[in-house]
Amino acid sequence: MEADSAPDLPLGFASLPVLLAFGALCLLLIVSPVQLSGFWVVDNDYVPQALLLGIAACVCLALALAPKVRGLNATLFTPKSIGFWLALFFGWSCLSLATSVYHHDSLLEISRLAVALIWFPIAHRLLSSRDQSTSMRRATWLMGAITAGAVLVSLIALYSYTQEPTRQFATFYNPNLFANYNAMTLPLCLAWALLLRRSTNPLWWLVGGVAFILILGGLLVSYSKGGLLAAFIGLLVFTVAIAVARGQALRKVLWARRQWAAIGALLFIFGGGALFGKTVLPRLQAARSSD
Repeated sequence: MEADSAPDLPLGFASLPVLLAFGALCLLLIVSPVQLSGFWVVDNDYVPQALLLGIAACVCLALALAPKVRGLNATLFTPKSIGFWLALFFGWSCLSLATSVYHHDSLLEISRLAVALIWFPIAHRLLSSRDQSTSMRRATWLMGAITAGAVLVSLIALYSYTQEPTRQFATFYNPNLFANYNAMTLPLCLAWALLLRRSTNPLWWLVGGVAFILILGGLLVSYSKGGLLAAFIGLLVFTVAIAVARGQALRKVLWARRQWAAIGALLFIFGGGALFGKTVLPRLQAARSSD
């Protein structure tokens, strides 16, 4: 059935199979932190992958922020080019097998990466639309699914923390991996809140703020110094990028929703500060006298 003659389905989907596939993707993003959070390293030496990711991140950030090269974004940040960089990263990971002594664990992780990469063209197909408003609605649901998955495992960790105030890692292999997962999802949670700005109901802003605080709480009860640093850097880069891209529009939205923004800020300061003082801060102070 052609898109123009298709029935008007929710979220602008032109066919029932696409709608079902998108729902399956959202469900996977919600459930996967609980069911698929086992981990095995490709290699004990993280330098090659870290170097590649670091260089790629710096290049992407420079291209995104430099006005003189913004015209290149249409070429470098297309799905095809992003797919190329993902394939390059996967190839780099495969090459690391040559130096690995944990071949069984390495092959497990390579298979996990391969499955994750398969979802990139699927997600792109589901989010592609000639209508920008349709793409934005789909992206809002996608980011909401990611946020829901992070909130789910964070609630598990926070509940366990109330029972026994020790390092938490919910369904993950260890606390540091749980913290790194939360650090990656915090900017995506903010992106979801920004996508909700079109909603006329300000309650959605409160939902986004509470979700952010819960994910941050999950990170803090992991007691992970590295996770906290990763979250700080990720949020800083995210804030700078948003300010450059939509700074004026964002200020107008925040001013229009200033009551909800103030409530969210107070919850963040008091709730996050209390957890920070009991969890990561003591480890940071102890680290001053150690390697």
